[in-house]
Amino acid sequence: MRPLGIAFCIAALAAAACGGDSGNAVPTQVVPRGLASCGASTELFTQLPVDASTIMGWVPLGAMNPPGHTFPTDHQYIYLKTFGTNAAATTLVAPGRITVTGARRTTYSTGSVGSDYSLNFMPCADVFADFGHVTSVEPALLGQLGAFDQQCIHYSPNAGLDVEACYTKPVSVVVEAGTPIGTTKGLDLSLFDRRIAAHSFANAARWNVSSTGFDRSHVVPFSAYYREPERTAVRAMLGSFDGRTRRTVEPVGGRIDWDVAGTAQGTWFSPGLPTAPETPHLAITPDHVDPTQITVSIGNSQPDVNPGAYRFVPRDTGTVNRAPIEVIAGGAIQCWEVGYGETDIRAVALVQLTDAATLRMETRSGPTRRCADEQPYAFTSRAFTYVR
Repeated sequence: MRPLGIAFCIAALAAAACGGDSGNAVPTQVVPRGLASCGASTELFTQLPVDASTIMGWVPLGAMNPPGHTFPTDHQYIYLKTFGTNAAATTLVAPGRITVTGARRTTYSTGSVGSDYSLNFMPCADVFADFGHVTSVEPALLGQLGAFDQQCIHYSPNAGLDVEACYTKPVSVVVEAGTPIGTTKGLDLSLFDRRIAAHSFANAARWNVSSTGFDRSHVVPFSAYYREPERTAVRAMLGSFDGRTRRTVEPVGGRIDWDVAGTAQGTWFSPGLPTAPETPHLAITPDHVDPTQITVSIGNSQPDVNPGAYRFVPRDTGTVNRAPIEVIAGGAIQCWEVGYGETDIRAVALVQLTDAATLRMETRSGPTRRCADEQPYAFTSRAFTYVR
């Protein structure tokens, strides 16, 4: 199995995919006046954003690519068949009748991208969307967006990577379905629906909440908002970045709300550090393509292993590879054998939930390490403590 991190990091959009975003956050969240209600419909889009023949893989919500994307990612990805080549960008079109509400231009200090755009748009008043990694914007639309001189931010999601992002003022530009709006070499697709019941997180205070409802608690799969026959066509694409493995477990579009309070499953934070950037943190969740496997997404907080999305097949009993949802407060130290496949072990991880909101982990790298060799389980001074 090819490691997910390698797959993401050699992409043409490497600087952003590996460096992470400041969380595809909406800076102003201004809903244009007069925008119609969505009603109860989820059949809002009628056009794929790029030609179907160019798509290699459509990745569900929840993918993790540490250190920049240590948490389950709140957007889907489209990988093109030209992935990893120097081919020209492909045409990007409006997925339905949309109102463009603003844009962001992001400049990266390293990688092959240099700079790219994100386009914010709304198909109706209750749903907000974002296309990320837009290589170029159609000149007519770019002129209507105006200057990128609002709410500029600078951050460094990875060592050696500096990012600057600047937004436009809010705009209201109606674009008809299928109209070219730019180009892309690979796309992020974010969608927020304030009509849904808010997702539940173990520590809701960790996440930004918007008065508009367009926030992490209302993330939904972009792929689920097509009408037929496009909806069925998109569902058949969802899975690994290279299109070789399909996701078959519902919701096929993926999810990000994996926290189970009082267990090891979910997102964990380095004490005293903010939620963003995600680099110093940890996530332990079902895999975004095959949820029968567990992904342990480690940023830079474990000194004995490189940042990575490591996997194991969970068991219902014992102390070896026990499912994280069954690792509860006050229980024994558990041992996980983690790697990039069932026969590709890269390290063992000792894990214990000391109380409902505190988790200790110590990784010990080496392809020959096995949990049996670590008996009796005991932490050393290299163990790291995370909190909820």
